[in-house]
Amino acid sequence: MQSVAGSVSTEPQTREANDADVLSQATAAGVASSVASAAYVRPSDLATRATLTPDGRSAFDLFTGSGAGATGGDWANRIIPTGATESAGPATPDGGPSTRFSITGAQTADFTLQDAEPRSHAPASIVHAWLWLDDPAAISQASIMVLSGPSSASVTWQRFATSLSHGWNLVRIAADSGALTSWGRPRRITLRIITTAATGVAWGRVWVECPRKAQMVFVEDRGYRTFINIGLPALRSRSVPVTWALDMALNSPDTSGPHITDAEVMQFAGQGDVMSIHAYDGAVTATMTPAQIRQDALRAQGWLLDKGLPADRFRAAYTQNNAPNAWAAAPFFPAQATSTNQSASLDTWPHVNPQNVKRYQLHGRDNTTIDSVFAQLKATHALFIPYTHGIDTGGGSNIKPAEWSYFLSKVDQAFSEGWLEATTWPAMLAKAGGIVR
Repeated sequence: MQSVAGSVSTEPQTREANDADVLSQATAAGVASSVASAAYVRPSDLATRATLTPDGRSAFDLFTGSGAGATGGDWANRIIPTGATESAGPATPDGGPSTRFSITGAQTADFTLQDAEPRSHAPASIVHAWLWLDDPAAISQASIMVLSGPSSASVTWQRFATSLSHGWNLVRIAADSGALTSWGRPRRITLRIITTAATGVAWGRVWVECPRKAQMVFVEDRGYRTFINIGLPALRSRSVPVTWALDMALNSPDTSGPHITDAEVMQFAGQGDVMSIHAYDGAVTATMTPAQIRQDALRAQGWLLDKGLPADRFRAAYTQNNAPNAWAAAPFFPAQATSTNQSASLDTWPHVNPQNVKRYQLHGRDNTTIDSVFAQLKATHALFIPYTHGIDTGGGSNIKPAEWSYFLSKVDQAFSEGWLEATTWPAMLAKAGGIVR
């Protein structure tokens, strides 16, 4: 389990929290068992995690682990690190070849593959690499660079691998941000290791994953009446399902109230929407202890189970996208929305970090910013999880009607161009054969 600063509060709990303790006896074991028994691939199962999600996506090899790369043929030039000795490396966990480099001391060890003309691949959302390390303590940096031209000044994309260990590492890096102008047209690949001492490394296959389309999971936080009256009809007309991040205790008794009603929850679920969790009663999750995080999750899951709705799915939100102790609820959800305020980025499917899935705040964004995120989405076919609250001319934590209209225009354009599809987390899981890789 992740180590988190602080400790569990010893202050007396409220009556509701004590009720949650009782409820947890009925729900915790069942929900945790359901999540654990699902075909959920753990990080240690590297070979399975390296397989493609079976939803129509393809892979493009930048390097096969031996002499070939850039799917369709060998690179014209291979430049090995200065002073390094090259040899055949150990087989990767999925049985592929690798190239080993024995490095004599502290240096920047660049292994470069390049060609006279750029290769071309489909929009790609994740970069994968097999990387073997003799001694992680001798490595200060490992990174992958994709270049559009022949010189080091033409870096199109560079990301860094973290949390590396001895032996084989499956590096998985989202390709959703940064300089993406020439993304999809690699001419040169540099696999960089910066060492602090003599050591050995091996690079196996390096590849990008190319989803058939970008995917959008639309989330409505809390279920505001203005969204139900204005936003929901617009999404229904476009066949966009909604994932409702509910604060169950704040549901309105009837449609004259500010929030969704219990009856509408059941109505919308019957129409194909997904019911998920924001916080049981809207409490601020940023200050919750681990015990309170678990209690909040179990109360919300108990409410869903009482309605006959699934409770062991993606948690779609934490209040204010902030919950330092969200790890405490990890046994109850195969994936959770960001708890570290990553609310301005795209994510990937499968998630690079399923316990901190990025969302995208729609309200308060100008047209240029929305243009930019849709351009990134088109270039990468990533996972887009836009969210908002109500729809109101005053803005603030609500989306203004003009902002809403512009967002819809970008969705319409992406639909007409054929590269975006609206979906839900359970639907993505079903297409993946029930396996979260």
